Amino acid sequence: MNTRLLISIPLLLSVSNSMAEETTAIGTGPVDATAFVQVLVGLLITVGIIFFLAWLSRKTKLINTFSSGYQIKTLATQSLTHREKICLVEVGGKQILIGLAPGNINKIHVFDDPIEAVSPAEDPPSSPFAETFRQALGMQSKETKG
Repeated sequence: MNTRLLISIPLLLSVSNSMAEETTAIGTGPVDATAFVQVLVGLLITVGIIFFLAWLSRKTKLINTFSSGYQIKTLATQSLTHREKICLVEVGGKQILIGLAPGNINKIHVFDDPIEAVSPAEDPPSSPFAETFRQALGMQSKETKG
């Protein structure tokens, strides 16, 4: 019985020494700050390049050029409620009025003759209230401008 104990003691000591060497090897070296900074700077540059390319593609409409297989143009949009709106779209030379709701798109009308879009510079006809309000503020009305 003593021989087994004598043989197992050196074996236990060698195992404990090898484990101690592994733990000291892992724990002795501090984290290299320059390597950490290099990885962080590289990551920030990569993320910055991704955001720059996304911004550039939106500004130049690069994604729309490559992804649009069909010629669909939105000519006008009008909100009806918070969640519903109507859109005038042009597809293949035809203008279609569609209604949009959450989870639902309906064709309302297909126009045979194209509708001329009103430019935002043109003002709608003014109401008598608007004219009275302009006069009260001392502003010129559209009719008296000259």
